[in-house]
Amino acid sequence: MYALKISINGGTPIVAGGEDLVVLNTIIDGTGKLGSQANSRRGDDTYDFAVSVGGLTARNENQTDEHLRWLSQMPLQVGDTVQIEIVETTVVDPVISGSEAKKMEDDERSYFEHCKKAYLDMRNKYESAPE
Repeated sequence: MYALKISINGGTPIVAGGEDLVVLNTIIDGTGKLGSQANSRRGDDTYDFAVSVGGLTARNENQTDEHLRWLSQMPLQVGDTVQIEIVETTVVDPVISGSEAKKMEDDERSYFEHCKKAYLDMRNKYESAPE
């Protein structure tokens, strides 16, 4: 199987992967005042960096798919290094958490209901009266 081998500041690597995965990712994010011209929504000059490692399964029809996590929002500091290597392996680290993935049909219906409610709540505000 293909996997991601992630090492932070030269530490012990995490090997994330699975035989039933269709998505595997490492995300490094920065939030807050990241530049001198940024208008922080927090109202101050703070910022945060973090790294996460996750994936999504695509199992047989009678099995539930999951969003998996090997690392969740680990804080990073300026100067930290994150090394990511794509590897082929038969051994990966265990996940730290998983949550059921919604089926596309469920998401589509939920989105429709959300849009319908938003339309009904706001139609008087945005639709002009008939002439």
